[in-house]
Amino acid sequence: MRMRETPRTTTSWWVLLIIFISALVFGWYILFISRGIDLQYSETVEVEQRTAANDMKKIDLGNQAPLYIPSLSVFGTNQSWMYVTKAAPLAPSYEPQTLTDLSVATGASDTTMRVRNDVSLKLSELFKAAETEKYALMVSSAYRSVSEQQKLYDSMKQTRGESYAEQYVLTPGASEHHTGFAVDVTDASTACEKDSDDCMLSPATAAWLEENAPDHGFIIRYPSGKESITGIPHEPWHLRYVGVVLARQLTAANLTFDEFVEQVTPGRVK
Repeated sequence: MRMRETPRTTTSWWVLLIIFISALVFGWYILFISRGIDLQYSETVEVEQRTAANDMKKIDLGNQAPLYIPSLSVFGTNQSWMYVTKAAPLAPSYEPQTLTDLSVATGASDTTMRVRNDVSLKLSELFKAAETEKYALMVSSAYRSVSEQQKLYDSMKQTRGESYAEQYVLTPGASEHHTGFAVDVTDASTACEKDSDDCMLSPATAAWLEENAPDHGFIIRYPSGKESITGIPHEPWHLRYVGVVLARQLTAANLTFDEFVEQVTPGRVK
């Protein structure tokens, strides 16, 4: 009598394994998206122990773990490392990608304050962390179009003089506020809600931001003692979003964004 063969289950197990792995990957993706983790710049990775491929550029930032940058596209227009200064202004026709209304407290403004979607998520996290430690924050300025910057510059020039405007208001096209990646942060107050000229940032709050903002992806873009490099007076209130990895490393290494850009793409900073 011929014995009955046992059905082979190998194929079935492989199918189940593939489904299980796919579910894990999908769940991981949804988890990170829901937490607002920035996946847009996955080209840039922080590496503790590995050998960079030949086509990757290794960037050493002091005693910090090196950055391996496989593509300079991360410095392109509408990327979080896009570089905007007086020497590298934006075109008058520039428009950032999707902006969203801020969900945090804001000061006086003629229009609704907006930033990039990913920046809004991280800014909300920063404000919640500040609230936990008894610091009440408010955004006094966010995205500004090139034309809005022109109006601000002209107004400041008329009311306070050309030298003041040149020093404290960047010329149209040269402001990071055009990108949607920058905000000015102040102490929350009724006065600031009524008039932006009355917004103030206390030394204690400024110190807290300098220490904690990098954990949420923001750097103090124009730090004290670096004026000769940035070309801008110290602005403890001006935060620029660059992502958590780079923000932490630049802060720990005491490097400005300008110094980092010059190291990666020599000649871009003038």
